[in-house]
Amino acid sequence: MSIFKTFSFYFAVFGILLAALFSKISVAPSPSVTFVHEPAEKPFINAIAASGIVEAKDKNIEIGTPEEGILVELWHHVGDKVEQGDPLFRIDSATLEAQVLVETSKLKEAKIELENLENQLQRYTSIRDPRAISQDEFQRKKYELSAAQARVEAAEASLAQTLQQISRLKVLAPKSGIILQQNIRVGENVSRSKPAIILGDLDHLQIRVDVDEQSAGLFNYKNPAIAFPKNKYDLAIPLTFVRVEPFVIPKKSLSGAGDERVDTRVLQIIYAFDAPENYPIYVGQQADVYIEKNH
Repeated sequence: MSIFKTFSFYFAVFGILLAALFSKISVAPSPSVTFVHEPAEKPFINAIAASGIVEAKDKNIEIGTPEEGILVELWHHVGDKVEQGDPLFRIDSATLEAQVLVETSKLKEAKIELENLENQLQRYTSIRDPRAISQDEFQRKKYELSAAQARVEAAEASLAQTLQQISRLKVLAPKSGIILQQNIRVGENVSRSKPAIILGDLDHLQIRVDVDEQSAGLFNYKNPAIAFPKNKYDLAIPLTFVRVEPFVIPKKSLSGAGDERVDTRVLQIIYAFDAPENYPIYVGQQADVYIEKNH
């Protein structure tokens, strides 16, 4: 009986050791965490951390169409440099041009009627004997002449309005810059719901920084600020303060960080900067921004 107990004891110990060994072998070692890019180090001991979007000077200009219609001419494409007043695109104006013919004919008819009434009234006034024509008839002709003059003016205004509508369908560049984006093609219907062309000044870039409203009170425009392009944390770009847009707005530009709040409001601050020579910076690119805060 004692031999059986001794055998059971050693068998149990062997089972425990075997289970522990199997457990150690089956558990895979935890992989080491490797960062693809080291996070940027704060350039200041006390700093406001914010995100920013690169944009053209004075913000990117979203050019729309005054009227919806078929695009018939497109003079420039993405990357082209345009000067202020250069034509960009034209919407089909065939219907309005046909209307011009009708209104031109109406204006001509109104002018002929006005000329006839002017001649009649001139003949009446040239009669030396006032008894040769009744005063009622004379006054009626004067009223008819005034009405004819009003019809001519109305026809001229209607024609001018139609010509103005035609000229508006030829969209011109509001300022000099580079075409950054183009959402239209010849033959397509151009909608007013989205910009047809986005224009910007790439010679002078700026960054629009979103500072969370919780940190807005710590901001001082006199303090230095540094920007780091995404995934290029060894490139520090000094920023020059331009202005604060004092209206706090809901946050729209998201950086994708896991701890980022999407229900917050932000104070937008504009900084200018000189693009680095050895690293291209593009409009729409995100950057991490650090602003030294008051101690």
